Amino acid sequence: MGYSKAALQLLVRAFKDKECSGKVLTFGRNGVDADHDGLLRIFRREGRPPRVLPGSEVKYDPLTQFGKSIHQDVFFKMLGFDEIHSVDYFDNEKPTFTLDLNKRIPRELEGQYDLVSDAGTLEHCFDVKEVLFNTVRLLKPGGHVAFFSPMSGMVDHGFYSFSPTLFRDFFKINGFDGMHISILRARGGCFRTARRRYDYTPGTAEVISDLFGKSDIFFTARKAAAGPELLVPIQGYYLTQFGDEKSKAGKTPWKEAVKRLLGLKLAYFLYRLSLPVRRFVILNFRFERML
Repeated sequence: MGYSKAALQLLVRAFKDKECSGKVLTFGRNGVDADHDGLLRIFRREGRPPRVLPGSEVKYDPLTQFGKSIHQDVFFKMLGFDEIHSVDYFDNEKPTFTLDLNKRIPRELEGQYDLVSDAGTLEHCFDVKEVLFNTVRLLKPGGHVAFFSPMSGMVDHGFYSFSPTLFRDFFKINGFDGMHISILRARGGCFRTARRRYDYTPGTAEVISDLFGKSDIFFTARKAAAGPELLVPIQGYYLTQFGDEKSKAGKTPWKEAVKRLLGLKLAYFLYRLSLPVRRFVILNFRFERML
């Protein structure tokens, strides 16, 4: 678990225009793949002035996968947050709380945090539903969530890899807004060597599914409203096609129109024929190179 340079860059960008204060909870005690000067360069690159910390607060963490790296608390304090806690099932890395996120969190932690950040825990928890429920419970109204989770190519890394629609549909139905999803096309381990970023929008899945090998999801959102109970979503695609959202779907996607006019087999043939060109266009014009 940890924040690569690309992940740090995306987090700084996500909070560029937001006032950050209050408390952060991280799932796991995470490594940070940068020293203090490296963090300053990332803030400068994104045009967001960091909070200036006294030398006594610039500390390093010897217990992470990056070796002796800057402590995660330093990064979040530079963003503007005041207090940083962590939760883990094991106590090896000295988290603030030793808890099982597969079970409901203690009531006294509910509604206490302004940001909940996960940089590689969700996929290792068997009960994903309860972890997502706990994420919502932990946040104050107006608080934010940030996930870095594997999308594809992470064989045996954890129990699961995820589709972007999981985050979009779950947090949407539970009162979150300001959602943003990016996909990091990576080489090597999770986030360590991310090379390109693709901003995901629903409906692009069939285009991008052939472009990614090892890749990860970056997701952020804000807790806009707290409902009386937490809800399990129905996948947004099917709601749009068959359910209550059908009337809101707008124009029929061009691929569906082609299928209706030409028939499924011919449409699929043309789609596959166009893939090399589409790969070239997307990879060269719709990706942003990351750190």
